[in-house]
Amino acid sequence: MDICGNGTPEGLYGWRNLTAHLWRYGLALVHCTVDRLMRGLGLAGVSRDGSVGGFHSTEG
Repeated sequence: MDICGNGTPEGLYGWRNLTAHLWRYGLALVHCTVDRLMRGLGLAGVSRDGSVGGFHSTEG
């Protein structure tokens, strides 16, 4: 199991899916631990719509 994103679906998971994936493999970790580990590894889930959030200025 490679969760570092080397071409595997696990590299695209967010903390919710990755937590469920780890539970299926017998690693009972809570979501806050998974979130902290993902941030430490530089992993982030991919959003479905592909949009990037940001600041929307009213001034042009």
